[in-house]
Amino acid sequence: MPLPDLRLKDIGKKSNGAPAGEAARQILDTITPQVTQSMASRSISTAGQALLKGVEGVPKTMENLFK
Repeated sequence: MPLPDLRLKDIGKKSNGAPAGEAARQILDTITPQVTQSMASRSISTAGQALLKGVEGVPKTMENLFK
């Protein structure tokens, strides 16, 4: 799953240093929306491909119904 490069700086700068949990929260708050968007795009693409594959045989099936 490709994600864009992320550049975070000044984590903990406001409080003169951040505990590990706060640093992790800031990182995850940045990454989570991008991962969610990427996964949603991938799911839509996969669903679309499955739908197209499912309807591939419809014309032949319809043709066979009227023989």
